[in-house]
Amino acid sequence: MTVSTVKDELTGTWTMEAGATVLADTGVLCIDEYDKLSSSAQKSLNEPMEQSSVSSAKAGLVQVMSARTSILAGANPKYSKFDPYKLYRDQLDIPESNLSRFDLIFVLTDDVDKEKDSKLADALLNKDYIVDESEILDIDLFKKYITWIKANCFPVLSKDAKILLREFYVDTRQTALDTSDGKPITPRDLKALERLTIARAKCEYRQEATIKDAIEAIDIYKAALSGLGLTLATAGELHGIHSQDELSVISDMENMIRTNLDMEGGTLSSETIRHLEIECGALCHEKGINREGIFDIAYSNVKKSL
Repeated sequence: MTVSTVKDELTGTWTMEAGATVLADTGVLCIDEYDKLSSSAQKSLNEPMEQSSVSSAKAGLVQVMSARTSILAGANPKYSKFDPYKLYRDQLDIPESNLSRFDLIFVLTDDVDKEKDSKLADALLNKDYIVDESEILDIDLFKKYITWIKANCFPVLSKDAKILLREFYVDTRQTALDTSDGKPITPRDLKALERLTIARAKCEYRQEATIKDAIEAIDIYKAALSGLGLTLATAGELHGIHSQDELSVISDMENMIRTNLDMEGGTLSSETIRHLEIECGALCHEKGINREGIFDIAYSNVKKSL
């Protein structure tokens, strides 16, 4: 996906070969079945997604290559159907560190709808299916427009757009801080909103991104969060941020686990683990938070500290 080293069979020398991310520099890399990639392959994309570059030090070769690549990825949930009542992160085989680097994450569901299903079936089965041509752009014209935009349009944020994005960022973080289950957004989210605002202006070939572009970028951001069951106050969950209530329960569970480890000589029995999980559930219920993963986090933290 990023870069590989290849040994020449004739000369015996090593050379670097650019991967898909580098080859797509300044373009778009589309990846289907993203969840089927190995965990190491997914994590290898962290650097280009964050820094727009790929660095490699293999076989004595050290190189930093440009990878200003936009990544559009599609993935399936673990059980082929997204459950809106379960945590999104428990339904995806994608590391949290990698998932958080996407500017937008949309949930697309295959809802049963008689009218839409009928139209889709007609379009798939009938070659002469009539489409409203007034809504279709000529593909060649569209390609030329994209090429022209990339080469000639470089919008900058207007003063009003900067103020709006700054106030949105500050107010959203403050709201999360004032809420016991709040998980504040990060500077990474602010940069994502900046890119979305500029992209909105670029679509219309404007050299300045206005406050209207910023408002629409925020609306798109909110819509993406809503599909994941998140709000502006809890959006930080995408970056692995825990609320104050969650941190309190994790801390209490760590203390309980350590106490039981000392009592049982360093190894917890299955019965003790079940008892601790029940205690964790009770604490979560008392705080009004979701218990999923809380005990595992606390147990993992204790094991790492031993």
